[in-house]
Amino acid sequence: MKKKKLKYLAVYREKFPDKKILSQPTIENYKDVLTLDFTTDILKYLELDDQLQLQFISHTTDPYSGDSIPFCIYSDGDYVWDTTLIHWIKKYRIQLPMVFLEHFSNSKNKKPQNLKYSVHITRKMELVFLEKPHYFFK
Repeated sequence: MKKKKLKYLAVYREKFPDKKILSQPTIENYKDVLTLDFTTDILKYLELDDQLQLQFISHTTDPYSGDSIPFCIYSDGDYVWDTTLIHWIKKYRIQLPMVFLEHFSNSKNKKPQNLKYSVHITRKMELVFLEKPHYFFK
């Protein structure tokens, strides 16, 4: 049986503070995009117990704000994300890639609505970022 490659929701360059990837989108430009209602819906999906894959005892540091947050990894079988992304959605209501929002919509029979604006994404080496002219870092 062939293993399925998961798409990692990296989304913003702040996820990789040790890399110089200035060409990737920054969280600064994509805050307060999701409505409160949609934020609640997407968080219910992202934090489903069935999707929790790995939970660590120690916390991790949010590379954007410096907050200490629990560290867990989730997956729905197509995408993988961690609690940093969940934290950013809770705290900043960040924009998510449209391809993921469509995936969420199809899996929950919901349409992403009430976004201030939408963006398309491109995939580079199975990392999912918001669409911007960019190159993948090595």
